[in-house]
Amino acid sequence: MREKINAEKAPLLKAMRTAEDRIIAAETEISRMDVSDEQAQENRRRLLKEFDSLRKNFNYLDSVAGDSLKALRDGGLPPGEAKAKMERLDEIQHRLDSSTSSPDGKAGLAVAGFLLDQLKESLGGYTAQGRALVAMTSR
Repeated sequence: MREKINAEKAPLLKAMRTAEDRIIAAETEISRMDVSDEQAQENRRRLLKEFDSLRKNFNYLDSVAGDSLKALRDGGLPPGEAKAKMERLDEIQHRLDSSTSSPDGKAGLAVAGFLLDQLKESLGGYTAQGRALVAMTSR
């Protein structure tokens, strides 16, 4: 009788051990996935924080660029040059205005490039076609 019970019990014990091994393997996999999920959530929080910081920097850059462009329009250009540069100023202003919904800094960089060109011209990096009088001579 005991042999018969042991014979019937053996496959059940083997199946139970196999099931327990599968449970342990599944618990290990769940733990690994939980750790992976926590790492992904932390990475997501870090990336969102970096994104927010970049967005604030781009907004600041565009704000400063807008202020600089306004100051240039309101009297920063020498007489006569405002009319000649108005088309480019309008184009840059349009880029700056259209970038307010999703700032990426490109419009601010365009303003900075324009201001750099203006600075170069002011410092003598600008020549105009045609004849001019040289100081104290009639040439």
